[in-house]
Amino acid sequence: MGDRKSIRLRGYDYSSDGRYFITVDSWHKRKIFGMIVGGKMVLNQYGKILEEEILNTHIIRHGVNIPVFQIMPDHFHMILEISVGAHGNAPVQSGCGEISVQNLPVQNLGYIIRGIKMAVSTKLKIIGYQLQVWQRNYYEMIVRDESDYNRVVKYILNNPLKL
Repeated sequence: MGDRKSIRLRGYDYSSDGRYFITVDSWHKRKIFGMIVGGKMVLNQYGKILEEEILNTHIIRHGVNIPVFQIMPDHFHMILEISVGAHGNAPVQSGCGEISVQNLPVQNLGYIIRGIKMAVSTKLKIIGYQLQVWQRNYYEMIVRDESDYNRVVKYILNNPLKL
């Protein structure tokens, strides 16, 4: 039960400035976010909720930006950037629109992904989706340089063409 292996890079500070290539899978790879039609992703109502949460990330989570993402039927990919000032007390906008200053835990990568997953799960439950939404973890790769970045952007944007 407690023998889960970490996929994280040992000793790396996931709250430090950086770019990360993230993939998050739906529970049991259920195709819940829409479908691919003619090489393009067509979002359903659940996919639109996920899209809204991704697009609002920079507003809700201070110092975090998602310059590119792609929602697929059973997962999503994104590049997540953490920049200086993403730590400690910061203005936060809740899902209900209020802005408040809170004593936040350190905004590391896990905290940010967990926040997105929780917000989407909560909103889907409100509109009637009763199954588990997400796999337990996520996949990440540190984007080390511009060459990595350009390769990952191309992969993300071309992902619908692969199905």
